[in-house]
Amino acid sequence: MNRMRAIGLWFTSVVIIITLLVGRGSLNLSPSAEIAKSELYSIVGWELENFPNKWINKLKAIVSGNNLDDNLHHSAIIEYISLTNKLSYLKTELANYGHSNNTVNSYARAQTKIIQDIESIRLSIASIQNDVEEFLESRISTEIQEHDIGYVGPMGLHLPPVDFRLTYSPKVLIISPRNRIEMTESILIKNDIQELAIISIENSIADTHNLSTYIANTGGLATYPSTINHNSSVSSLIDTAAHEWLHHYLFFKPLGQSYWSSNTMRSINETTANIFGKEISDTIHADLRNDGLYDTQQKYEPRKVDEINSVFDFRKEMQVTRLEAENMLSNDNIQAAEEYMENRRQYFVSNGYHIRVLNQAYFAFHGTYADSPSSISPIYSQLITIRNASRSLNEFINRVSSISNHEHFLDLVTEAESEINNLTP
Repeated sequence: MNRMRAIGLWFTSVVIIITLLVGRGSLNLSPSAEIAKSELYSIVGWELENFPNKWINKLKAIVSGNNLDDNLHHSAIIEYISLTNKLSYLKTELANYGHSNNTVNSYARAQTKIIQDIESIRLSIASIQNDVEEFLESRISTEIQEHDIGYVGPMGLHLPPVDFRLTYSPKVLIISPRNRIEMTESILIKNDIQELAIISIENSIADTHNLSTYIANTGGLATYPSTINHNSSVSSLIDTAAHEWLHHYLFFKPLGQSYWSSNTMRSINETTANIFGKEISDTIHADLRNDGLYDTQQKYEPRKVDEINSVFDFRKEMQVTRLEAENMLSNDNIQAAEEYMENRRQYFVSNGYHIRVLNQAYFAFHGTYADSPSSISPIYSQLITIRNASRSLNEFINRVSSISNHEHFLDLVTEAESEINNLTP
C-alpha cells in the first residue's frame, strides 16, 4: 500500500507541476526583460533541479516508512533556524570585512575563515533540510485537511500535495508607469543578483522606457515545489508555505485562474492567501509551542544594526505617503511626486526603516497585498467581512474561490454584510 501511495503521490505531483508550468513562460522577452535577461530567474531550471531530488527523498521515506519521531523533528527545526541565522550573520560579516581597517593579511585570513565556516554551515543545513521540510509539510497538510480544503485524489490523497523547498526565494522586477501606480509587468530575477546589477537594471529600464522600476525581495513563490525563503521564524515559514499552497489550490478555481486578469484580481488572490496562511500558521504554531517547540531567537546579530524607533508609526506614515503620492500623480505632477517619495524614503531611513527605493513600482508591488502598510485598498477589510460572515475557513475559501471578476467580489461583500447585519441584535 505504501508503494502504491508513493507512486500515486509522484504521478499526481508530476501532473500538477506540468499544469502549473503551462503558459508561465515565453520565448519572446518583453523590452524590460530583454534588458534584464542576464539576471532572469528560470522556473523550468528550478523545477529540473529541485523536483526530482525532493520527490526521490519523499518516495524513499514513504516506501520505507522511515519517518523521524516528533522529538527529532523538533530538534532538526531548532537546529535549522539556528544555522540559517548564523549563515546570514556570517555573510554580513564577510561583506563588512571589505570596509574594515584591517591589514591586507589579517583581512585575507579572516575572509578565508568565514568562507570556510559558511560552507560548513551550508553542508549542515543540507543534511537536515529534508527532515524539516517533510515535518512541516505534514503538519500543514494535516491542518488544511482538518478544514476540509483541497481535493481528494487516488487512494485518498490530499491534493495538491503540500510541497515546498526552503531556499533563497527569487527577486522580482516590478514595472509601473510613472504617471500612476499600477503593476504592468513583473519579471522574476535571480536571488543572488548583486546590488550594482540591480541598480543598473532599474536605471536602464527607467531611462530607456520612461518607466518606474523596482527589484524587490520575495518571501516565496508558488512553483512546485514552492520556494520558501528560509531566513525566517518557524511561524513565518509555515505562513508562507500555506500561502503558496493556496495559490496551487486556487490555480484550479475561478479566483486563481483570473489572477492575471487585473491588478484588482491579483490583489484579491494575494490577500486571500495572506489571510489563509495566517490562520493555518497561527494554529500550527500554537500546537508546536504546546509541544515544546519555540521559535529560536536570532543569536547572531550583524554589526552596525540600527535600532528601530519604537515611537515611529510605519503603517500610518507609509499610508500618508501613498495617499499624497497618488494625489500628486492624479494631478499629473509626476516629478513632484517622485521628489516627494524620495524625501519620504529618506525620512523612513532616518527612522530605522532601510527602504532602498520608494516609487510608483514600489507601491504597485507592495500594495498588491491589501493588508500591507503600502496599500490603501479596501480589499482586505472586504475580505475580512466575508471571512466574518463565514462559519469556517472552509466556507470562506469556497466563497472567494468562486470569484472571477471584481463585480462578483463586490456582490459577495454585499451579501456578507447583509448576513452579518441580520445576525446583529
